[in-house]
Amino acid sequence: MYDYGLRRKKWGCSKTGSSQSVPLAFQSPGRICRIKRFCGGPGMKRHLDDLGLISGDEITVLAENGGGLIVSCKGVRLAMNRGLAQHIMTETIEEE
Repeated sequence: MYDYGLRRKKWGCSKTGSSQSVPLAFQSPGRICRIKRFCGGPGMKRHLDDLGLISGDEITVLAENGGGLIVSCKGVRLAMNRGLAQHIMTETIEEE
């Protein structure tokens, strides 16, 4: 196939941080985590900012099902799909 000189810009999480960074989608219910950074493009980061999620905040995974998570941040419950949760890099603070 011809690409006509067009290249897609990759917005992946290419920063090499500490090895303890785990996507929020992989955290178990009951875990209290700290948001380290967001991976993805500017639109996705703006969407997470509109939800009130910023780096350094504590976030608790309340429940999970096959397609998504219910989390609590700053006393507000949020439901998000696993695709979005994959872009939120966290570190575990403690387990409840």
